[in-house]
Amino acid sequence: MFDSIPESAEPKPLAVKREAQQAAWIEAVGPHGWRRACEIAGVGPEQVHRWLRMDPAFAERHAATMVETATRLETIVDAIATGEIDATPAQVTLLQFRLKGLRPEVYRDRASVQVDQRTTLAAADGDGGRARLLLAEWTV
Repeated sequence: MFDSIPESAEPKPLAVKREAQQAAWIEAVGPHGWRRACEIAGVGPEQVHRWLRMDPAFAERHAATMVETATRLETIVDAIATGEIDATPAQVTLLQFRLKGLRPEVYRDRASVQVDQRTTLAAADGDGGRARLLLAEWTV
C-alpha cells in the first residue's frame, strides 16, 4: 500500500537550494564575516547554527574555513609586526580579539591558580581525642 520512504525525504529542489546557500555562505564568511555571509547566502544566523549542529559535512567545511581565516589574519599580524603594514591600535585590538576567538588554544590568556589550604586543629581543653577524630574524617 505504501512505498518505502526514500533515504532522503527532502525534496530535490530544496536540497539543491540548501547546498547552494551553504556553499555561498562558506565562500563569504572568511572574507566578509558571519553577518555579511548570511546576507550574501540569503539565510539567517539561526539557519547557519542549525546547519552546524545537524550537518557534519557543513560543520567540517566551516571549521576548515575558520582555520584558513585565522591563518590569513596571522599573516596580517606578522606584516604589522614587521612594519610592512601600518595599523591603528583599534585595528590591532580587533585582530587580537578575532584571533582569540578563532584559535583560543593558541591565543588564550594564560592564568595559573594554586591553592594551598591547611587546617590546624588544637585542643584547647585537653580533648585531643575529639581533635584526632575530626582530623581523621577530614583527611580521608
